[in-house]
Amino acid sequence: EDSNAFEAHLTLGNLFRSRGEVDRAIRIHQALMESTSLTFEQRLLAIQQLGRDYMSAGFYDRAEDMFSQLVNEDDFRVGALSLLLQIHQATSEWSKAIDVAEKLVKLGKEQRRVEIAHFYCELALQAMGSDDRDRAVALLKKGATADKNSARVSIMRARIYMAQQDYVGAVGELTRVLDQDLEMVSETLPMLQECYQTLD
Repeated sequence: EDSNAFEAHLTLGNLFRSRGEVDRAIRIHQALMESTSLTFEQRLLAIQQLGRDYMSAGFYDRAEDMFSQLVNEDDFRVGALSLLLQIHQATSEWSKAIDVAEKLVKLGKEQRRVEIAHFYCELALQAMGSDDRDRAVALLKKGATADKNSARVSIMRARIYMAQQDYVGAVGELTRVLDQDLEMVSETLPMLQECYQTLD
């Protein structure tokens, strides 16, 4: 397709999306994607923008289908994985979120380790909710491996220790929070107080 006409259609669709007219954006980008005269690169750009349209409309399954087509293309990989990560967070699909975030870490996005630890905490919460303490402990161990500075992991581990009446173990986890995240220290104080009162 003539690159000027292609750019114009792509931009028009994006404009509609930014104005909240997602239906029109979807129609334009869908027609563009289905055009037989596109170059390979143009088709990938159309897929990317259609995925963004679906995401804006809350059609996460369709958006996921679009971005999944881009994860093996060098120029689109990081962007597609980042958008997939947003989808999995929005839909609370923590295991999928971990898989995607780990791929981003392998691509040099080390800061995603913080999020991976958070996702393991979410899975651990689910395990605790169904009284599967062993699974929760295993998940939190993985969370700590992903980000050794995760205060949330330490606090959740401390809660499990306290539930098992292992107050020494709980104190060990809670004192680590001092080095991990000063903003979370206030959350540990009542827990530490309870531990020390029990240990006295």
